[in-house]
Amino acid sequence: MISAFTQGNIDYFIYITQPEGHINSKYPDYVLKLNKALYGLKQSARIWYDTLKEVLINKLKFESLLAEGSIFINRSTGIILCVYVDDIAIIGPNQEAINSFINSIKSFSILVDTSHDYHMTFSLNTFYRL
Repeated sequence: MISAFTQGNIDYFIYITQPEGHINSKYPDYVLKLNKALYGLKQSARIWYDTLKEVLINKLKFESLLAEGSIFINRSTGIILCVYVDDIAIIGPNQEAINSFINSIKSFSILVDTSHDYHMTFSLNTFYRL
């Protein structure tokens, strides 16, 4: 299984010891510098979220809610995203808009399609303004 967490670029230095079974016999005391987040790394969730947020805001023109930083809105497409750990709930005006968003974010290599397509379709007859 591919983890979305491994798609985030690291913006600071993280070093790890050589993994068992892959220790370089010539340099057994050397450490490895990570270029991308590693599954199981404590910082992986934050790195992935920061990468996702940068793409959504700077490339795809989403806005983050001030009251809740895990909700993103693109007013021109009508797409609303709710991010929780490494899951994203996508809410949109129709299936075509949702598919278009998924295809556009895949090009940035931060979204992993696990082929588990769960969706619910409903329509709102009454819309309240807050």
